[in-house]
Amino acid sequence: MEKRLLSRLLSIYPVSTLRGKWGGGAVGKAVTVEDIIQRAIPEEDIIGFCSENHTVTKQHVFLLDITERGIASLNDPILAGYSPFFNERLPTEIREFYLLGVIYTVLVGPSPDYREIDLTFPWPITFHADASSLIIYATILEKNLNAYLSPGETAIRSRRNIDEDDLVLLTYSGPGGNIGPTKMDINRGIKHLWATDQIDAVYSKWKEAKGTHTQAMDGDFLLKRDDYPYYKEAIRGPLFKTLFRVLNIEGNTPGIFAADPSKGELFFNRYSKNPEEVRNVVRAILRANR
Repeated sequence: MEKRLLSRLLSIYPVSTLRGKWGGGAVGKAVTVEDIIQRAIPEEDIIGFCSENHTVTKQHVFLLDITERGIASLNDPILAGYSPFFNERLPTEIREFYLLGVIYTVLVGPSPDYREIDLTFPWPITFHADASSLIIYATILEKNLNAYLSPGETAIRSRRNIDEDDLVLLTYSGPGGNIGPTKMDINRGIKHLWATDQIDAVYSKWKEAKGTHTQAMDGDFLLKRDDYPYYKEAIRGPLFKTLFRVLNIEGNTPGIFAADPSKGELFFNRYSKNPEEVRNVVRAILRANR
């Protein structure tokens, strides 16, 4: 992998995690990354670090149900048409780590000298499957594309060659073509954690008989604790995208996360302190969802 791509890959990770592995003083991320690259650390060591610490990056997590078809129905490798950097395949469990080359095609200005250029970024993706579920951990790529352009140039618009929805489509396999996992409804698991005061909502959206209701709490207020009648309404129907504060989930956990339970999706828009934080939330939801 080219040094510029390794640099872009490491820039996805929090500087505290980079320093915890390779040291470095109290300097900015760009300087820390450049120092790591200049040390000529073997590429396999860098990719191994990225795999082990993948879930400290900002995450979009998909929970898919494979109960009916089973783990044997998944592609080998899971992501059709791509090769994982790490692949552990057992009869009852699969773990795969990918670095996909995401290409942003960018229209660059200013007027009238518009031109299109391609910018490539490594995109860390982890798949974890067991007998009943397939979990996709996808790093949220938040790119300021202007930082990669020449002085005076501006990104007008951009498109990318692969996104999160493509990851789900590419897992489809089985006799007869596009037969694959379905998005898991995690309303039961989320509502159990909420009912047992392991989480509480800062913002919630739910389905009612004649429409959709949204409730946003001010300041440090929480929906169940401080507005219980609305909490009782929320848990009656399917939940849509809701922002939760973590109160008492076992193990290390992030302070906050968002969930779209009816779609089986979770969002962790902040860096985690260690790789287990995101995984602990996912495990708690899956245990409660059974």
